[in-house]
Amino acid sequence: MIKGIFLRASSKLWIVYSILVVEYTLYACMPWLLGKTIDSLLHGKYYYFLLYGVSGLLGLMIGVFRRRLDTRIFAGICLIMTKGFLKKTFELFNKSPSKILVRVKKIGMFTQFAEHTVPRVVKSTIYIIVSFFCLFSSLGAWTFVIFGLMSVTLATSYFFSTKIEKVIDSAQLTDEQKEKNIIEGNEEETYACCETSTNLDIKFSDLQAANWGIVDICCVVCELVAIYILTVSIKPSVGQIMASLSYVHSLCGYFQVFPSIIEELKHLKVASKYLQSDT
Repeated sequence: MIKGIFLRASSKLWIVYSILVVEYTLYACMPWLLGKTIDSLLHGKYYYFLLYGVSGLLGLMIGVFRRRLDTRIFAGICLIMTKGFLKKTFELFNKSPSKILVRVKKIGMFTQFAEHTVPRVVKSTIYIIVSFFCLFSSLGAWTFVIFGLMSVTLATSYFFSTKIEKVIDSAQLTDEQKEKNIIEGNEEETYACCETSTNLDIKFSDLQAANWGIVDICCVVCELVAIYILTVSIKPSVGQIMASLSYVHSLCGYFQVFPSIIEELKHLKVASKYLQSDT
């Protein structure tokens, strides 16, 4: 399904994602420019002050244009996909409204992934790369320690994602059965499905909490390491301290994007199998 989205409007998507790269690269440099602005103002110079303001305004204008463009592109793709899928689904399940209803609801997941999740990946990747070089200029080899701790979040996310996928798969089957029971008027079976769904939601939440808990611990440790290095081990300027701490704090958020993306990919994997099945 994702491959089909990119094949349908490849040229338009390349335009959108190219604008994304420019926009997010500009914003990724903002903490570095902020540090330069502070240091230059302390010495009575205003070049970086003006550059910082112009960069922020330019990023805002690019962002507004890109959001107006990608909404129109992805809305059109979603409409075409939904019509094509409905035609195929009616032929397979013309006597089972519940199966048609459940499947149609899944279509939007794929266009939402291309419209919102892919840009988040692009933004996080660009920010992480820019952060590495900016932090390395201030922290030196300690940068590898910070990024090493951040990388732990990816390993834990993969571990929990395998467990989460099984829960999502079970929830998918339960939702379809519940829809079927509601349409057929099977009261007791519907209550049983609701109870199963609740238990699966609790299990899913517990796995998410464990995953995000480890991520948060890694982020706090990274911030403490950065604060110690900047205040004790080296003697940076005020602007360098501001820029470095801003990058480390933001890195915590951008590394946290990847656990959620892994979970979302698991959702899409299950949904794709579900949409392609003829039962």
